[in-house]
Amino acid sequence: MTRTRARLGLAAVVLAMLTGLVAIQPSAASASSDVSPDASAGVSAGVSSTASAEEVTAASGPTWCTDKSRLVVLGDSAATGYGTTGYPADVQTYVPTENGWVAKMARNLAGFGTEVTNLAHNGALVADYLPGGRWADTTSAVAQIQQLQPSMVIVELGGNDFYIDRDPEVFARQLRQLVDSIKAAAPSSSIFLVKIWEIGQRESPRAVHTWSEYGAKMHEVAVATGAGLSDLAQYLPSPNNDTAGLYLPDRIHLNNAGNLVVHGALYTWMISC
Repeated sequence: MTRTRARLGLAAVVLAMLTGLVAIQPSAASASSDVSPDASAGVSAGVSSTASAEEVTAASGPTWCTDKSRLVVLGDSAATGYGTTGYPADVQTYVPTENGWVAKMARNLAGFGTEVTNLAHNGALVADYLPGGRWADTTSAVAQIQQLQPSMVIVELGGNDFYIDRDPEVFARQLRQLVDSIKAAAPSSSIFLVKIWEIGQRESPRAVHTWSEYGAKMHEVAVATGAGLSDLAQYLPSPNNDTAGLYLPDRIHLNNAGNLVVHGALYTWMISC
């Protein structure tokens, strides 16, 4: 991502936050190079104020557009509130801090009567939400989705798979398994995949797989399953080129300001239909 592109993305999000009138939709001009959006397949990315009602419905799914009663979030530390003011050092799961993007979204969606359940867990891999995962709260997430029957399920995963350099083919199979499991558990739920920014460090200096490889696999899964997809790299500069001050010193996690950018990008899409 070029610095100019990052600034344009940030400007678009600021405009979206101020107006609340635009929808995150496919656009050849705004789509990032590693994920090519396709509205006909239910894939959503980029900010556009010219999207048709049909495109909005295709991207977000009929359930969410007609029923915003419940939202479930699956994710990692990018969705727990980690890194924002008030997040405890000894906690590994969701805390509704003032600036965490999920917490802020939950407060705003309350005006629509939406109940938000956040099942994100710090350090989570896609595999942790499948049978055999490391924590009971993640392995039981699909069962909770079956019980709750949410209107929308947001899946924000992949950053830790990239961090440990998991084979992208394995990542794709596991992500497809998770999405298929969610669809089987809650057939009417709209599913929305969120691809985060490229984190600024890896577990091993010998890591060989690029973030664009994981992004391409997310897009393939979204197309194959009809899920929505948003690439947050369109709105956030690289942690290694962060002149806006959106990241923590670890070059992995967002701070308060970075979380507000994510909220601005996703919330405008969430209320666009």
